Amino acid sequence: MQHSNTAATGSELSGSTIAPHCMIIEDEAGIRSLISRALSGHGITVSEFGDVQTAISSLAKDDPKVIFLDVSLADSDAIDAIRELAVHKFSGAVQLISGQSAGTLAEIKKIGERHGLRMCSPIAKPFTADAIYRVIAQEESLAGPALSEHPVSLRDALRKGWFELWYQPKIDLQKRTLVGAEGLARVRHPEHGLVAPKAFLTDASQSDLTELAAVGVMTALREWSIFLESGVNLKLAVNVSASVLAKLPVASLIRTYRPKDDSWPGLILELTEDEALEDIDAIKEIATQLSLYKVSLSIDDFGSGYSSLKRLRDLPFSELKLDRCFVSNCADNEQNAKICETVISLGHEFGITVTGEGIEKTADLLALRKMGCDLGQGFLFSPAVERGDLIAAARGRPRIRVPGAT
Repeated sequence: MQHSNTAATGSELSGSTIAPHCMIIEDEAGIRSLISRALSGHGITVSEFGDVQTAISSLAKDDPKVIFLDVSLADSDAIDAIRELAVHKFSGAVQLISGQSAGTLAEIKKIGERHGLRMCSPIAKPFTADAIYRVIAQEESLAGPALSEHPVSLRDALRKGWFELWYQPKIDLQKRTLVGAEGLARVRHPEHGLVAPKAFLTDASQSDLTELAAVGVMTALREWSIFLESGVNLKLAVNVSASVLAKLPVASLIRTYRPKDDSWPGLILELTEDEALEDIDAIKEIATQLSLYKVSLSIDDFGSGYSSLKRLRDLPFSELKLDRCFVSNCADNEQNAKICETVISLGHEFGITVTGEGIEKTADLLALRKMGCDLGQGFLFSPAVERGDLIAAARGRPRIRVPGAT
């Protein structure tokens, strides 16, 4: 008895290796549906099973990161399932769900641990989708590849070719299509694997940060052509601090490395709100020059500083990105909703594209869409992924999800 929810159907955007996978072993269809909807809403693919044996037979094929396991099943129980999972050397996490007493759940959790399984804290029935969201937030295997925090020299990374751009998709919330991506710096160390940005940025010198920005811009320009050769035309963005932008010969870089194809949609450089206002005249001069080459500015983390759109309208920027602290829970939090509505309305009055950052819940996505927000990005759609995965996603393979696409 199996039902597979691929989390990307019809016209939903997708990519072959992006989303993690979960398995549900639960004999009550309503509970399976609740868990499945919560997981799918975060872009996680799901396989549902009503019995242990069918689930175990699909274990190797499905390769789940987390198994949601009911304690009492019609033909079996969680302890039988734990024994089977141990035999098959299951390396993911097991999330118990049950209406049994806390003491019983604690004992079953200990049994799983004695069998060498990684057991999450049990969830007691009845529960809401929020309980599942907490599992998603806490379980690293559901949030993309783990990043090493081992300190790495940025200079070494740049000199030795360890630098990569990973891309987080940007979705047109009204058309429900993939239209762009933000390039994020990553370092792939030969010993420590993929390294978290803070591990190579914290102690970096100003000269190394300037070089990183130059390499990032050049990489985005070069890789746009690779996207196009694969049949994908996306508008890419990269982060550049205002202090670096003032020192970087960015116009010269753009002239030298920009694609010569007429279909190139241009490049976006993202600056944080407070940085953009430090020297408005200097930024305006740079932005005006860059506009000659189809390069525009975006104000990142908008709302986190102390400025207003009235001041920012003096800058020739094309996009502002709503800070994730306002996007989060904007469907339920009245204050956040009002801030989002105000920024979207004012942005549109100035002819500016508004992007919601850090979208993690379908309810917030729907609220932003109703407010008229133009673009969105966040874990609900996909974490940052490698270039090949984004190409696969844009070409229509699972698993970047656009909830509500028809």
